[in-house]
Amino acid sequence: MLKVTNKLLEFLNKKGLDAFFVNNPENIFYLTGYWSNEACLIFAKKNIYLFVSPLEIKNCEKLKKNLEIIEFNSKNFQIIIKKEKIKTLAYKKNHLTVSNFEKLQKITDKKIKLKGLENVFTPLRTQKTEQEIKKLKKSSQLADKVLEKTIPLIKIGVSEKKLAWKIEKIGRELGAKKTSFDLIVAFDKNTATPHHQASTKKLTKNTPILFDIGFSLDNYCSDITRCFYFGAPNEQWINTYKLVQKAQKESKKIIKNNLPCTEAHKKAVEIFDKQKKYFTHSLGHGIGIEVHELPRISDKSEDIFKNNMTFTVEPGLYFENNFGIRIEDTCLLQDKLITLNKFTKKIDDVVLN
Repeated sequence: MLKVTNKLLEFLNKKGLDAFFVNNPENIFYLTGYWSNEACLIFAKKNIYLFVSPLEIKNCEKLKKNLEIIEFNSKNFQIIIKKEKIKTLAYKKNHLTVSNFEKLQKITDKKIKLKGLENVFTPLRTQKTEQEIKKLKKSSQLADKVLEKTIPLIKIGVSEKKLAWKIEKIGRELGAKKTSFDLIVAFDKNTATPHHQASTKKLTKNTPILFDIGFSLDNYCSDITRCFYFGAPNEQWINTYKLVQKAQKESKKIIKNNLPCTEAHKKAVEIFDKQKKYFTHSLGHGIGIEVHELPRISDKSEDIFKNNMTFTVEPGLYFENNFGIRIEDTCLLQDKLITLNKFTKKIDDVVLN
């Protein structure tokens, strides 16, 4: 908390700002450890003020050592503005709707300058603390357990939607707060659509399967993709699986501190060689409180790998109207690359008879 506070203070001073207004739950949680979809926060140079509804006051008691908890209303908001002598109040552009911006204008003095900024908290959240890493490890372990419990449910006649619901139920029973995203369960030709939405399609024998699942545990996300073949796979599926597996392995090998993220993506493309046109997305993305954070691991990324970053490595090949294969792990960089997901990728294990 102290490290983050110091970085934000440096940012305010560098930009000539008096305070920062925060209203999205992810950043409020990052700064305070408290999750609320209704709260807002003012980060000033001397104090942090968390504004919550009267119904949430008791939930925030333990936070009083580090910040002030205030019932949200226009009067209290204005009192803090005057107390902190705020003349310039910054906010994150894409986290403030037009209506909320208009409300903010109304409850602040007309003399106060509101300044919209981009990419303030996301870079701060890129390198994880020891506590965050522990939570991400637990979240990844949960995703592994969910997949283990899912395998016995793969039976002829089950639909994508029903299986997706069962997977979500398992995750919640294991302690997840919610899914990290809309879970992807795809059978047969649907596996060729990277962001397929689960349908009523039912499983038949000799069918490829793709699971892309993730859960939020203690407000930190997991993300894992595994592909299976239900029945006897053909030679093309087997060869493609081995190639995607190799692309992931080789791109992981080169990832190290201070390496440009583009290099990892290029390595996967290099391994795919003549098949590279079927690799239609980036190699990976950062993960933390949100399932998509920095760094971006793509051919156009300007990001650089740093120690204590957590991110996915997920090469894939997609053949329209046929099948697709993606293998994804959540990883941690600490001098060497650590794969947080332990669920099997061995081809003998993913062929289900």
